[in-house]
Amino acid sequence: MKHWLMEKIDAEWIRARLLGYHGELGELADWVGISRQKMSKIMSGERRIQAAEVPDILSFFEGRDESNRKIEELPFRLRPLPVPDFEGAEAPRLTDNERAAIERELDRALVDVFAVEASAGNGSAVAEHEEITAQLAFPRDYLRRITTCHPRHLRIISVKGDSMAPTLQDDDIVMLDSSKTDLSWDGLFVLRYADALHVKRVSRSTTRGYVRIISDNRLYEALDLPANDVVAVGKVIWSGGKIG
Repeated sequence: MKHWLMEKIDAEWIRARLLGYHGELGELADWVGISRQKMSKIMSGERRIQAAEVPDILSFFEGRDESNRKIEELPFRLRPLPVPDFEGAEAPRLTDNERAAIERELDRALVDVFAVEASAGNGSAVAEHEEITAQLAFPRDYLRRITTCHPRHLRIISVKGDSMAPTLQDDDIVMLDSSKTDLSWDGLFVLRYADALHVKRVSRSTTRGYVRIISDNRLYEALDLPANDVVAVGKVIWSGGKIG
């Protein structure tokens, strides 16, 4: 990483490091934050890689020797490494340079933890100002196993209530991809409706213009709400919690 300026980062450099599986260039484009059309132009020589894109390209290929191993084959259980949370106070907002320096030192990607709770019950009020209380550090290749998005789109929040049991328990934490807000796809989402945040499963409603909101706990009835009244904050892609 320290000597990347001495290397020519171009299509040939990328091609030499690709594993060759279907959709890999699309994942790289998503990671860098550019369109897949632009990535195709880079690979065909029609577009140069911009200087601001180089660090993300390098981070995508870090640890590729290990990235083709299945999670079950790893000799240890991966788990996030906490960065000090400043004794529960709001964590200072990191500048891009500060974040990059910490990530290089830890060889991890930082994901912000917000002082926000999403209800798995009757709803949690949305704080007027969402505070970052900590960051969790994840191995980059592990994040690539669960999402193709750039870490800057990831958020971690807490879950309150039992309506999503057994999938999610009270006080679990969830990671959401804030770039995925299309409710035309089924999945587990953090939603804002009725002036509160909820974590619910979304499915298609039989009523045109509505979305179906489902709780995994069968004690809670499903709801059909007007799509215009429901805002997707992000799609849940990971969860963590205590055992027992």
